[in-house]
Amino acid sequence: MAHLFFEHVGSQPSDLVLEIGRMWAKDPNPEKINLGIGIFLDEKGKCPVLKAVKEAETFLVENELSKTYLPIEGDALFLEETKRLLFSENAPQVAAAQTLGGTGALRVIADYLKLEWNHPIYVSDPTWANHHGVFTAAGLEVKTYPYYDRTTYTSKKKEFFDFLEHVGKGSILLLHGCCHNPTGIDFTQKEWDHILEICLKRGLLPFFDIAYLGLGEGIEKDRYAVETFYKSGIEMLVAFSYSKTMDLYKERVGALMIVNHSHTVDAMQSTIKQIIRRNYSNPPAHGALVVQAILSDSKRKKLWLDEVEEHRLRSVEMRALICNELESWIRHKKEFQEAKGFFSYLGISKEMVLKLREESIYLLDDSRLNVLGVNGSNIARLKEVFSRLKHG
Repeated sequence: MAHLFFEHVGSQPSDLVLEIGRMWAKDPNPEKINLGIGIFLDEKGKCPVLKAVKEAETFLVENELSKTYLPIEGDALFLEETKRLLFSENAPQVAAAQTLGGTGALRVIADYLKLEWNHPIYVSDPTWANHHGVFTAAGLEVKTYPYYDRTTYTSKKKEFFDFLEHVGKGSILLLHGCCHNPTGIDFTQKEWDHILEICLKRGLLPFFDIAYLGLGEGIEKDRYAVETFYKSGIEMLVAFSYSKTMDLYKERVGALMIVNHSHTVDAMQSTIKQIIRRNYSNPPAHGALVVQAILSDSKRKKLWLDEVEEHRLRSVEMRALICNELESWIRHKKEFQEAKGFFSYLGISKEMVLKLREESIYLLDDSRLNVLGVNGSNIARLKEVFSRLKHG
């Protein structure tokens, strides 16, 4: 009999966000509602393909001449256009690479930091859950900084600024550039200026995770932090994703940027390429070429910008709808309505979340919901179920 090498292999807990999606998909109830998934959903509950993306893909089909490998660092024009999108210029003092989505950018940067700058990395409390997993898997020491009070559903900005004045020099500070996930609470431009001032004064290394550019207050305002930090001359790290901003979820299109003002930028680029080579060798081409075809063409770029703004306005409208129709359930109405992006906490107990699942309404255990899971067709059912459970 052959030896059973794998009979003692154990399992790992499933990712809650993905598990909620699986539960929703298996639910036979035709009135089921998914408030947990982190994607853009239109009024019909569908995730559309942008018109700008369709036009870019048509252009590629008609003009693409080869399916050969991209370079290890990815498509050069894609990287140039991404730099311009983030920094308003091509940015020569930047080590850059195309990555497998924003998550891939986070992991490659984390691997680089473990090799070259093995300091603690601080993430907000709370943050996107996978931040902890990605950075821990890379061997970094992950700590948290105060950001949100779950009892009052308000920010802890005062505590955060106090933290900045005492954290150790060289510490890595993971910052959500816009549309904080999961709270939706962002810093103001004045607050970003103050964060920059402290980082410069105390020798902190800012690390921006930007996954929702344009979906908070528009492209210009949403890139304020990363562009302002870049123009100040500070060295910093950026993980950027096109998943949400172009609805390119399954194409896995992202980029990493490391701003380096010393003579070592070429050496840094070589190490990043080595990390990528030993992981997945080369990035896929299609999604990056779609991005490149949109950003490098004024007509397609204008169409994309218009569509991003439509997405942004829908999130604003759905926040207002939720506040109006589910008002008695939202203990922090002002903060909820003023939050940016897809996510906020509803502020209900886990017990209530589990009761909602029995009614085929799905959101995360901590009550984080995607406001775009709500639409004009399902809001009446949401209101009815919430009212019945409250008074039942």
